[in-house]
Amino acid sequence: MKYLNLITLYLLVCAGSATIANDADTVFYEYWDINSLSSIGGYEVTKYGNPSVVETEKGQAVFFDGVDDALFINNNPFGDAKEFTFEVLFKPSGGEPNITSEPRFVCFWDPDDANGPRMTIEIRVTASGEWYFDGFLKTDKESLTLIDDTKTHPADQWMHAAVTYKDNHFTTFVNGQQELSGTVGYTSKIFNTSGKTSVGARYNLARWYNGAIRAIKVTHAAITPEEFFSVDDTTTNSFEEILPGADDMEIYPVPAHREINIRDINKDEIPLSVAITDMTGLKVYQSNLKADDSNATYKIDVSHLPEGVYFIILEYPDYSVTHKISILH
Repeated sequence: MKYLNLITLYLLVCAGSATIANDADTVFYEYWDINSLSSIGGYEVTKYGNPSVVETEKGQAVFFDGVDDALFINNNPFGDAKEFTFEVLFKPSGGEPNITSEPRFVCFWDPDDANGPRMTIEIRVTASGEWYFDGFLKTDKESLTLIDDTKTHPADQWMHAAVTYKDNHFTTFVNGQQELSGTVGYTSKIFNTSGKTSVGARYNLARWYNGAIRAIKVTHAAITPEEFFSVDDTTTNSFEEILPGADDMEIYPVPAHREINIRDINKDEIPLSVAITDMTGLKVYQSNLKADDSNATYKIDVSHLPEGVYFIILEYPDYSVTHKISILH
């Protein structure tokens, strides 16, 4: 996989959801950082079990224990798309216990039409701690499963998986390499325009996933592997759990224009200070914080900062929390 151009990469690393409206030169997509238990891509999340936000080599991600952990995102990013690409960055756990052998770790479906069109992104975990990919698509006409138990991959490693759909062709990829392809047609729609996304389990709360999920991207076009997203490594420790309440922070709007609002959902511990750095680590803002007692919201004027990607660092007495933000005037 090659890195996207600088403009597209800028959009991808924005906190929450990056969306682009269709015009002559762009294609609609949504990119979700899977790094919160309350809001993903700006959409409301329902939590099941005890998934946790963790620090990983790829940045903050959500870890699912394979027993009863799942997140339901109140959005179907496919809409009425007639061709698409789905991508996910994830790290499946291997070894014992192999809690489930057939996790459906991302599903798109409509709760009001549970037996209707849907797509499930699945893996099969082997006794030897490897896994192989399984992509399933059901349209309003027919369904197709793409699976090959000879195409195995090591567990406990970060992997990029993708599926594309165009002209009735459904194709799977792992780390940018095509694996399987087949045909599945539709009459009037591939998906219902409304619906939800389940992460960590099948939509009926079964087939639980054990491992981390870092990011999801849906594009309303069948892009090539050279255009798949990639996420830089960081220097953080693998699977270091974030302290309770550390992800209970809303930063908006996304992208920011003239002002950034930081809302502390968990008021038990007030951050001591806030800093903003650019992508090179240069500190461009720092201040001690005083919360408005009525809503624990902090406001920062960013109208003087150039457009681009930045990091907000909130310092607590015993730890710090970092969030990516983007500024677009």
